[in-house]
Amino acid sequence: MSKTMAPSQLEDATHHDGSQGRSRIPGCSKPKGPKAWSMTRSMIAAFNSMRGSGNIADSNLNGPDQDEAVVWTEQYEVSDGEGEPEDGRISPCTFRLWATEVSDGQRRAEEANVNPRPYVHAQSARSTSPGSEGEEAEDFCPPLDPWAAFRIALWQYQVEVTNGRRECPGRRQSGAEGQELDSDDDDLLDGPGQVEAIRAALARHDAPTHFDGVPTDAIDEELRLRYQRAKDATYSVTRAVQEKWAAQERIALRSAQVQSVATAIGVIQQQQAQQQARQRERRQRRRRREEIYRHVEEHLRDVAAKADEAEYHASRHWAELDHLLAMEDHVCATLQQMALTVGLDDAVDPDEIEARVVEMGQQAEADAVADMSGDEEDWM
Repeated sequence: MSKTMAPSQLEDATHHDGSQGRSRIPGCSKPKGPKAWSMTRSMIAAFNSMRGSGNIADSNLNGPDQDEAVVWTEQYEVSDGEGEPEDGRISPCTFRLWATEVSDGQRRAEEANVNPRPYVHAQSARSTSPGSEGEEAEDFCPPLDPWAAFRIALWQYQVEVTNGRRECPGRRQSGAEGQELDSDDDDLLDGPGQVEAIRAALARHDAPTHFDGVPTDAIDEELRLRYQRAKDATYSVTRAVQEKWAAQERIALRSAQVQSVATAIGVIQQQQAQQQARQRERRQRRRRREEIYRHVEEHLRDVAAKADEAEYHASRHWAELDHLLAMEDHVCATLQQMALTVGLDDAVDPDEIEARVVEMGQQAEADAVADMSGDEEDWM
């Protein structure tokens, strides 16, 4: 039977979500995430190019890919007890495991055990345009294969199982009679009409009762279940990759939406800031007007208070004036009465009354002096 890896081994190598299952080979770089086991196309090209000589220097890789292949070979550290020659030579056992089912003209290519596809190195594409003659175009790289990670995980698992073993598993296996059988004998079971031979061998009385923990009479059902598991896992990988692409497209769309929303938010915030500034200016102008209104009102009240005070004093002074005028009238009336006593009934003005009365008094005094002097002359 062919050496197809069981789906259970596939699940050990990588989960359906792309996460790593078993530990990596010692000496390899430490895993940095769920896809730390992924290989570059340059590594696969280095592997395929070493079929002829097993020497990286003899490969058909160009400069950058050849350098990456050398670095990867140095870091892989698959020890076969032969040292680490500088020419990059590996043991036939290790190389045979690496090259399993990837040679040209492979006869078996079941979907359950597809190793990495042959890699075609992408040469730098150069083109000229009428507007830019002689300018170099950017390097063209083929699109990534969504199944590449899945196939590389299968291949890497086969490499991992050789760690710490002197011989490749499956190359020489112990038979039921204690004889060592070359694994190349499995190729004899790939021809037409071998299904009947397999069933006849399993039906023999000396055939093992269990294979990989499965009873002989349940092998068909178990194979169907395991192939169905592999098919379901493959379909799950396809769905996961499609969902990842859809998620990436949605993320790109959402990122563009985030940029658009951020720009719109910036405009809105700027408008809000301008509106707030205008509102502050309006509030300041309103407060200024209110201050003016308060000032006018206070000024009016102040003027009114001063006017009230002035009116009060004016009223008081006018009242006092009236009293004084009444006193003046009384004095004038007294003068008139006094003038009447001396026969001045035609005098009205107080000044006139005073002058005439004083004059009359002086005249009377002069007359009295004259009379006294005449009397003295008569006595003499």
